[in-house]
Amino acid sequence: MLYITMMIIGWQNYFVWNDTQSITGLVLLVYILYTGIDRNKKTNRFIWPTMALLILTLLVPARTFLYFSLACGLLFCIERFIGKCGVLPLLIMAVISPLFSYVFTVFTFPIKLQLSQAAAFLLSLVNRDVQAVGNIIRISGNDFSVDDACMGMSMAGIGALIGVSLLFYYKQHTKTKISIVRTILFTAFLLLCLLITNILRIVLLTQFRFLPGTVMHEVIGIICFIVYFLLPALGLVKWMLKKQQLTSLNPDVGPEKDKSHIVGKTNRSTLRYQWAIYSMLVLCFCIAINKVNSKTASDKIIPGTIPELTGYHVNWVNKEILQLHAPGALIYIKGIANFYNSDHSPFICWQGSGYDFKNIKKENINGIDIYAGELQQGDHQLYTAWWFDNGGYQTIGQLDWRWRMLSGEPQFAIVNISAASKEELNTLITTVLKTKILNSCIRAVNP
Repeated sequence: MLYITMMIIGWQNYFVWNDTQSITGLVLLVYILYTGIDRNKKTNRFIWPTMALLILTLLVPARTFLYFSLACGLLFCIERFIGKCGVLPLLIMAVISPLFSYVFTVFTFPIKLQLSQAAAFLLSLVNRDVQAVGNIIRISGNDFSVDDACMGMSMAGIGALIGVSLLFYYKQHTKTKISIVRTILFTAFLLLCLLITNILRIVLLTQFRFLPGTVMHEVIGIICFIVYFLLPALGLVKWMLKKQQLTSLNPDVGPEKDKSHIVGKTNRSTLRYQWAIYSMLVLCFCIAINKVNSKTASDKIIPGTIPELTGYHVNWVNKEILQLHAPGALIYIKGIANFYNSDHSPFICWQGSGYDFKNIKKENINGIDIYAGELQQGDHQLYTAWWFDNGGYQTIGQLDWRWRMLSGEPQFAIVNISAASKEELNTLITTVLKTKILNSCIRAVNP
């Protein structure tokens, strides 16, 4: 109960408890832990990742590190005192973590834009006048916007949980240990099926003009998910089961040996030593939770110095974000402390403010690649663009700016510019890139 209390405190303000994906994952987690534990085997193997992540949390007080250190600690307690549960519960906790949604949304953003290109190519086989512009597919002059839901954000988490369920089903029926290689190959197959599912879904929705909000739009999505994702995944598991049965009949090929460290009987002195370690872990977790919460509180402190910029009213949103506004222009400068930090993606932040993204595409202005799109909230519309900037170098590549920061280059910030019209936006971006007037603000958000 003490550890459960620590988890709830440590996960507050990080874990999304009321999300459908989170609830589904938690139900699946409880089911696997209840039915899949081998009570005849106990192991200490999760102590090492727990300690490593805990040390990392103490050095870098980030909620993501704290989340996974508490997750590994939970599995350590279960496997040490109840029985061996395997690594599938850890996969579930990874899938339902905010990190999974963030990585899928931000790092796969360029891939999502390529899905429209792939769908447009397939549509061109039956339609002559087809082209893709960002997430817009244009057929004979008519534009069809491929929103983020069509690109699979809602499918990815549920698909991953289904994959874990199938792996658990395979493990229970074969009574064998699932190797890391087999898990990676199975995951790669599911990702391929997910990409194919989304491409074909976009093709069908666009070809037959099933608009969002209609019944057929949802029906097509469900049918594609079942036919191109679920059935191939079930077929692969069935093949794996059949192959395992053939292997078990071969006398020359024995079952996989479980090489994990099994805990045997302990004497009284050893037991005292172990409880001393457990007590130390609990103490370190309390320190780590306090350190992370203290950092979160300090991040809300608004700096006293405000950069001056002619023609703009500048104010702090929080410790890492500056807002600049002038007639017809709204600019956010969002600092990034380290290469491993999240980046306050405008794609996430604007949607969190109630706006819908439309017509997202990659553009090039003055030789600099940027992302641009339209924001819609009721009758209110804005044109927006963003990129990563450290004052001397601009990029839209996630790995690019992270590698440069890791290599010792100056810290990057996200520059997000919005205007009332596309012409005003392009003029503003050109001015900013040529004059570098935002460099003082970029330095201010990265002290």
